[in-house]
Amino acid sequence: PVNCEWMIEQDDLIEHAVSGLMSLVGTPGNEALTEVVNRFAVSNMEDTKGFDIVQSLTDLAKQLFSEGADAYLHSLSRYSLADYMEMHAAYRKYCADYEQRVEALGTKAMGLLRGIGMGVEHCNRGKTGFYSFFARMESFRDSVRDKKSLIINSYVANVFENADYSGDLLCKPKTTFPGTDDIAQPLREIYFQIKELLDGPMVDYNTCRLLIGRLYSMALLGELDRQMRAYAKDNEVVPISDFNRLINKVVQEEPMPFVYERLDRRYHNFLIDEFQD
Repeated sequence: PVNCEWMIEQDDLIEHAVSGLMSLVGTPGNEALTEVVNRFAVSNMEDTKGFDIVQSLTDLAKQLFSEGADAYLHSLSRYSLADYMEMHAAYRKYCADYEQRVEALGTKAMGLLRGIGMGVEHCNRGKTGFYSFFARMESFRDSVRDKKSLIINSYVANVFENADYSGDLLCKPKTTFPGTDDIAQPLREIYFQIKELLDGPMVDYNTCRLLIGRLYSMALLGELDRQMRAYAKDNEVVPISDFNRLINKVVQEEPMPFVYERLDRRYHNFLIDEFQD
């Protein structure tokens, strides 16, 4: 752009972008935006990131000036606000279903142990063994929230994956406990079912959890960018962060002799700073 003002300060653009977005919240025709902003605010409160929605949006908008943001925003532009809400609902359902499956197996395992009156003090390796492992699976959501280890440690694996597995392996060395032979096989089957869930689908579960915490931010980042671009266009200002991208576009699309000629007509003297770079 020739007749424009290069805007060096980001804060003004961010302020106008946030103000423009918030002015649309609650207005007719912007129901999807209103819902996303509300959910974004609730998510921030749940994550103890604060109650100031304007400040949260301001912090989010600063990402628009990060290196590589253009490519990122181009990817985000493929989805509407409704798309983000649908994805959020789908990911939450996937996570809930996965959690229920793991917890159901954990509850079943703990039920077998409680059924014969076997406590952690009677079990092989005690608190570091399979009893605590199944207890964490029974309370899987709490274990995830509290960042407890969900890895099958060697003590647990050495019990259920032992070629000589029997009810005796469930007990502390040189001890026995009545009823362990009856629960040994069903407990082992539960172990391998849980192991299968933790080995593969756990990756998808963690990915979905990560996306759930980011989707509303991703949706609003695109909206903030649109607000900023609209303000810049209406006021004939260009963010200084766009300079390199615009110059690169000219160099890529125009023959260099033409570029030199145009520069020569307008500028007669050049000062090159940090030439060694």
